[in-house]
Amino acid sequence: MTYRSSMRVSVQSALAYYHVDYRHFPDADGVSTFNRADQAQDVLSVLNAAGTRDPKPAAPGAQTSAGTVSVPAGGTATVAQPTGPGTISALRLQFTSAPTEASLAGLRLKITFDGRSTVDSPVGEFFGSGIGPSTVRSLLFASDPAANGWFSTWWPMPFAQNATITLANTTGAAISGINTQVTVAPDPQWTTALADGSAGYFTARSTYGATTPGQDWLFADEGGHGKFVGVSESMRGTQGGGRGYLEGDERVYVDNSQSPQLYGTGTEDYYEGGWYFRNGVQYSDAFTGQPRNIKPDGSHPNDSTAVYRLMLGDAVPYQTALRFGWNTASATTSLASTRRLLSFIPSQLRPPCVAIRCRSPMPPAGRPTATPTRARPRPRFTAPTKATRTRCRSTTGRARRPSRSPSRWPSPPVTLACSFVVRPTRMPPSSPLR
Repeated sequence: MTYRSSMRVSVQSALAYYHVDYRHFPDADGVSTFNRADQAQDVLSVLNAAGTRDPKPAAPGAQTSAGTVSVPAGGTATVAQPTGPGTISALRLQFTSAPTEASLAGLRLKITFDGRSTVDSPVGEFFGSGIGPSTVRSLLFASDPAANGWFSTWWPMPFAQNATITLANTTGAAISGINTQVTVAPDPQWTTALADGSAGYFTARSTYGATTPGQDWLFADEGGHGKFVGVSESMRGTQGGGRGYLEGDERVYVDNSQSPQLYGTGTEDYYEGGWYFRNGVQYSDAFTGQPRNIKPDGSHPNDSTAVYRLMLGDAVPYQTALRFGWNTASATTSLASTRRLLSFIPSQLRPPCVAIRCRSPMPPAGRPTATPTRARPRPRFTAPTKATRTRCRSTTGRARRPSRSPSRWPSPPVTLACSFVVRPTRMPPSSPLR
């Protein structure tokens, strides 16, 4: 929703929590006022179909290759080895027998682009099913837990010369009969764009570990330039049915800033699931979801959660460095957890607008002003852009509900997080990732 000088958001009743995310441009040149008459039916049709098909427009010359692989215990299997320049626009896996929590955690997806290994993630996290088979229908990845169901992703993944997709089995048993589909579109622009750093390689950064109450749990520590565009995360508490581990605030530091550009009000709020996702409601939407919440039982002694968030319109751009973590500021063990997280980060690129219109695009490199367009999203990351300041202002009444008093909070949980990143080929000389 664009505005030239000011914008007011009002409600008719009091709110305990609210988030307002906004982006500042240097001036109003090229910015039009939001038109209430525009019903955006094209946008709604794409969102309503989330998780059922590729949201990007069809790319000229795209071809899909299909196959079947079996992965021995402790071994690997090659899924595809396309040559470029081109873009992997879709990747799908089908398990002929229903996958289990163990197989989704132990089977890892690995992808290299032009000799660079940038994806190494548990299959579960990559497709939003981090704590076991779940029904996921996000805009850019989906999973169907039934036998013969498909696990699909539509992130655009460019490469200049070649790419290799493999599956690695870290479990103790063979996983047989995995049907695969890989769609690749030729595109000569990537030869130059990936060489000069104006485009970056898709990256899925996987992190695993236990939180330490009173310290930030850091899952993205990137050098160079790029954009943070999404997270798929699994969390396991340590205090039975308690969900206090969802209280950790997100803190994002951009370009070596001493204060966070984004400072949220809690893990649950970051994933748009206030009040502990209404005490565990399972859902999957285009941009956020809690597709699965496991309550304590015979095989799961503690509360566990799988969540995700795509940050496309509210991507976090950075020019030299990015640090993203959860702030478990209180020393109480109720905030502790084990986390496994996958973060998605494209570099020097606009986040993929897919079939959704970019209503507030960032200004082109070298241009001091914003130039909004109605351009339809492309089936690839677009040309380099100059990052503008992004602020996520999360305001809330800090008084917690009486039932959330510290004495009622559970002990520290565990989290698994995977972050998605596209890394530029060229890093600044000072970058630790050079």
